Amino acid sequence: MMAAELVTCCVPDDPMLTAHAERYVVSFMAFYEHGFSMPPHQFLCFLLQHYSFELHHLTPSGVLHAVAFVTLCEAYLGIDPHFDLWNYFFHAYNTAQT
Repeated sequence: MMAAELVTCCVPDDPMLTAHAERYVVSFMAFYEHGFSMPPHQFLCFLLQHYSFELHHLTPSGVLHAVAFVTLCEAYLGIDPHFDLWNYFFHAYNTAQT
């Protein structure tokens, strides 16, 4: 079974509703129109969890930074993405740890 067969989408009845069902991810159609796919790379999942973000908190540029970093590590450096290296390049404030 391919990943695309496992993914379903739905539009909420109330667009202002912030609560979502478990196992669902809130995202934007524009992400998919420009090549984003599910499931995302494990490093993106780690970043979202570490900073206590949901995918919809990121702009398309934010997603692009994460994807470019993963590409840099895997394609050019030949290593798995590492959070310490991410932290070296990007200094983000983690509001969850305050």
